[in-house]
Amino acid sequence: MPQLSLKRLLSWLLGLFVVIQVGVAVWTVRDSQRSLWLLEKEMNPLVSPYPTVSETKWCGMLATMEFAEKSESERIHFADQKFAETRNTAYQTGYSLEELQSWFRHTAMDFRLYPVRDFTYAGGLKEPYRDLRRSGFPRPTYPQSFVRFLSSVDSARLSLVLLPVLAIPLLIFRGAIAAIRDPVLTGRWKVLVGSLVVLLFLAGVAVWWVGRLRVGGGPYNFYDRTDYVSVSGTWTAAANPAHQWQTTKLDCWRTWDYCIEATAVLSPEKYLKVDMIYWPILEWEPEKIVLQEDESLPGCYVSRLELDRKIKTVKMTKTVRTRKTDDCAGVPEGPLFSELTDGLTPVFRRP
Repeated sequence: MPQLSLKRLLSWLLGLFVVIQVGVAVWTVRDSQRSLWLLEKEMNPLVSPYPTVSETKWCGMLATMEFAEKSESERIHFADQKFAETRNTAYQTGYSLEELQSWFRHTAMDFRLYPVRDFTYAGGLKEPYRDLRRSGFPRPTYPQSFVRFLSSVDSARLSLVLLPVLAIPLLIFRGAIAAIRDPVLTGRWKVLVGSLVVLLFLAGVAVWWVGRLRVGGGPYNFYDRTDYVSVSGTWTAAANPAHQWQTTKLDCWRTWDYCIEATAVLSPEKYLKVDMIYWPILEWEPEKIVLQEDESLPGCYVSRLELDRKIKTVKMTKTVRTRKTDDCAGVPEGPLFSELTDGLTPVFRRP
């Protein structure tokens, strides 16, 4: 009988391990779909949460004179280098590595087939890039990404870590139910066992509740010196934080007639990146300062910032541009509202 019980326990643990591994794979693959822009920005910079163009991005590199002057073998070499940089991300998100490498080589050889566009920053600075939206950029497949992670060593390791975390509470709960149903056990002991199960459940709820907290953004500060205003904080949307780990600093000079916004963000690839935006000043009044993007700039939304100098707040409103592109099809009509807040204050994530 003990041997049979041990076999049943091992079979149950093995089944739980398989369930955990499949669940972890599904969760990881779904979460990785949020990072597709890390590759798509090489083709279209507008898909990035903070659109920028530089020669380090593939679409920007193809628009430079230096690249056009390279020989065919050198352009293929650059394409293979860029593919090597994106290989790990592509593998994790379900791209076909052969198709992606072929795409880099194809665009390197036939880059002149794709028109050059100007990406205009808020301050008027322009950066050229090749419009590769019709270049046949490959698409990832969910099943392929799922199988890759399910068969990986990381999946097995994570599942082994989670196995005792889930198995121990389930075994305790199963034992408690058996003890409560045992006719030999007195009522006092049954109440004690039931109380311990309730306390274990409440402890789990407390851990889940604390896990929903988001802490770690920048503190809020509003400094106003007549012709110079400086604000720092964390962008927070109406329902939930715009980004889990993010802090922003906004500096405005009346004499220069523009503001500079610098935002440090923890990227999905777990490295810090800094993005800068130049805002032209639309209004500078004793009560408020208004900043607004140019309607002709690329992107799906027009952003407008209002700094209230009386109550010391900074609020952003994003509205859909009147001139839409194919990339903006299906985006929320808005308007979307966000505000600079104290990032050190705990904020609950949406369930």
